[in-house]
Order: sequence, then C-alpha cells, then structure tokens
Amino acid sequence: MRSGCDREGFRLEGSEVEVMYWPNDHLVFWDFSQAMLYNTHRHKLILCNRSESPPEFTLLWLPMNTAHDIVLSACVRVNGALNISSKKYRDNTCTVIRRDSTLDGPCSNGIISTIEYDYAHCFASGFWPSCDSSWIDRCHLWPPSHVVNDIVRSGCHFVSKYVILSQTSALVAYVRRSEFAKFENFW
Repeated sequence: MRSGCDREGFRLEGSEVEVMYWPNDHLVFWDFSQAMLYNTHRHKLILCNRSESPPEFTLLWLPMNTAHDIVLSACVRVNGALNISSKKYRDNTCTVIRRDSTLDGPCSNGIISTIEYDYAHCFASGFWPSCDSSWIDRCHLWPPSHVVNDIVRSGCHFVSKYVILSQTSALVAYVRRSEFAKFENFW
C-alpha cells in the first residue's frame, strides 16, 4: 500500500515514496474468539499481547508457532511464548525488495534513479483494536461517520517501532506500534 505525499498525488521535489508490505496469509487478531474466523491451514495467526507494553504498542506472538521462515527467523521466546522481534524482522526484511536498501527507523530506505523510497514491512489485522474503540464513539465533526465506519472496517497494521519500556527491559526490541495507514486511502 502506498502512503505519504506520493499516494496523495503530490510530486514534491525531495519527497519520498512510502510503501507498506505485509504477508496476506499472516493475520493479526486481538483475542482467540477472532481466530476462529480463520482457516489455520491457510493463514498464519498472530495474536496481540498488550499486557506488557505501553499504550499504542503491542507484542505479536505466534500461538500456533507457525509462520513463514522469514518470520520464524525473527522470533524470540518471551515468557514461554514465541514473539516476533520487531528489530529482527526489520533486519531480516530490509533487503528483501531491494538489495541496496539500508535501515532507516522501521523502514528499508534507498534511492531508485532520483526517487527516495521507504519500504515498511508490517503485519495487518482486519480488526479494530478494542483499546482504541473510544475513538469510534467520540463526537466527530471530522471525519464523517460513514468514513469512520470505513476506517474501522479496514483494521490496522503493525509497524516495527522502538520504545524504551525500562532500562532493564528485554522487551525493547520486540514491541510494535498500531498504525492506521489505510485511513489515508479514504480521502
């Protein structure tokens, strides 16, 4: 999914092209009742665990311990659960699209011809985070309610972000932040 200035139709000198990639067969859910909606033979299930992370961040764990090799190679055990390390996943996917990419925050970055790009490898969820449900019910002048409904139905994405939980926390490299990039596509 393209985002940023390029997606909006602006061709500003010096602006970069931003693209988000996610595996379609790896699906993020918020609780086990949602997992029942998926065929576990076709989809790799990833569960959010927000119990040990700050607001807006989550640990992503593989309750069935199955995923593509590139995902499994980025996993670490935290409290017995197989979690996807955002740092390892970012490092593993940096050069998947372009071998000459370099790391830039959560993205792979580089230049093709004269155009700078950022590629973010993430995971998608078709569900709206329950912890963000208060946003849906707020008094909205903008965006209109039909747009809010479309945004909620589109779910969210999980992008690697670093956050310092504490100086001694082993979870620093594992958390991800919820992103709502599809929101840009509704305008």
